[in-house]
Amino acid sequence: MLFFQPDNITLPSRPLLVRTLTSLEHMERVSDAWQKLEQLSTAPLTWFQTYRWCSNWIRVHGKDEYWPHIYLLYEGNELVAVWPLMLEKSITGIKILRSLGEPHSQYANILTRDGKLTDAQALILRSALPASSADTIVLNLVPKFSPLVKVMPPECETAELRNEAAHLGLTQYAKASDFLEAASKSIKKSRRRGLGILAREGDVHLEVFHPGTPNYDESIKTCLDLKTAWIGRTGRVSFGLAFPDHDVFLSSIAPGKDANDGPKMFVLFAGKKPIAYEIGFLHKGHYYCYLGSFVWRYRDASPGKIQIEMTIGWLIENGVKSYDLLANPADYKKNFSSATTPLIGYALSLTFAGRAHSAIWTRTVRPILKRVHTKLPAEFRKSLNIVSKLELSNSV
Repeated sequence: MLFFQPDNITLPSRPLLVRTLTSLEHMERVSDAWQKLEQLSTAPLTWFQTYRWCSNWIRVHGKDEYWPHIYLLYEGNELVAVWPLMLEKSITGIKILRSLGEPHSQYANILTRDGKLTDAQALILRSALPASSADTIVLNLVPKFSPLVKVMPPECETAELRNEAAHLGLTQYAKASDFLEAASKSIKKSRRRGLGILAREGDVHLEVFHPGTPNYDESIKTCLDLKTAWIGRTGRVSFGLAFPDHDVFLSSIAPGKDANDGPKMFVLFAGKKPIAYEIGFLHKGHYYCYLGSFVWRYRDASPGKIQIEMTIGWLIENGVKSYDLLANPADYKKNFSSATTPLIGYALSLTFAGRAHSAIWTRTVRPILKRVHTKLPAEFRKSLNIVSKLELSNSV
């Protein structure tokens, strides 16, 4: 029923072919065509489908549990779509097809030239799914406008996986000072207070490190260490930060061809002391705020918010169009966003075991555990380290 072919599909003038990549070696062989499609593409929110991100993730994190399962769609001899997925074997033995790089990939999407698929293209991709050997397909964080919405059967949309991403449009500000001036009185008051506290250490300023520059690798490791410590103190969950060598993965993502493309490391200094960090990715005028952290003893100064403001200022001055705070709503994001993008999720079962996994875990147990964990006191949550292994959070 899910793979029924409608009679009203318009067939393309050139034949459609789906190829599947199942190893890093396969990925490397098509790297030129993949990256050429990236360069031509005008599709939004596709950083996590780039060759740089996907190949590096498999190289560092794709060990015994994760295997690439990437669909390439050709029309004639032309590569027209790349859908990066991976096959994961869960602790229960269930084989799950997920977005490649999850939980670190913050959007599930398909790379196409214009962010669209024809009906025929979507249908042939959907028809390729049963041959994956997976028991179930679970997709998180799919933008509402993604071509994936045409590929996945609508009846497989899962309410329990709904989310939203917050972002700030930057083109409304001619310069950084315009953004700072537009803040509310309470935010300006908090900013002055925080800057006053940090200024006791010296001049408060922002520095930007790029891949291959001094302090870049060290700053990434420190940022992750501080975030891990903060998660422990507050009793939160981050399955993604538990991955071994995640600092190695982030440090080894290649820079872009120009300064305004690729990974960025923003560090807020007070005098010579680094106080707050932010790891992000800039791609085609869109900045993805991947992970931030700060030195705990300066928490009364709200250094993370000051760093975000200065980072946004840098982005405005460098012509970036948008600042993306990614998924999982939070109070602080409301002060740094002007719009949200609805994110949907899918659970498509291909076997009886997959149906059981979807019904018991994805749609029932996981949402209940997540709600209960969120409502628990922070001190009690800190003792529940096992929760991090149950994948209750999609964010890093």
